[in-house]
Amino acid sequence: MTHVPISYDIPIFVFIALALYTTYKLNKVRNYLLEGALKKSYFWLVVASIFFTLWAVSHLVSDFLGYGDLELILHYGISHGFLLISMLCIAISAQKIQGAYKELAGKLRAKKKK
Repeated sequence: MTHVPISYDIPIFVFIALALYTTYKLNKVRNYLLEGALKKSYFWLVVASIFFTLWAVSHLVSDFLGYGDLELILHYGISHGFLLISMLCIAISAQKIQGAYKELAGKLRAKKKK
């Protein structure tokens, strides 16, 4: 088992702080929005941000505890799963944002034609 010096993890501590701040800000913006497509897309960004935070915490735990071979394989499965879920949430959000703006653009074009 190998342990990583804490100084190597300074960037991950900064990452966790930024991820928590981002989650807070995205959720605040989401609460400002009324019901609609943008509010739903922000939900997915908040979820992605939470999973990025979980990924970073999982990474820190593995650095501090050190894992044997089997535990390391399980850790990477969980860690990569968090990243996959985060990216999937961002993709869903992007699709919902595109749909919202496409709908808005259609309404604006229809309004101009009148």
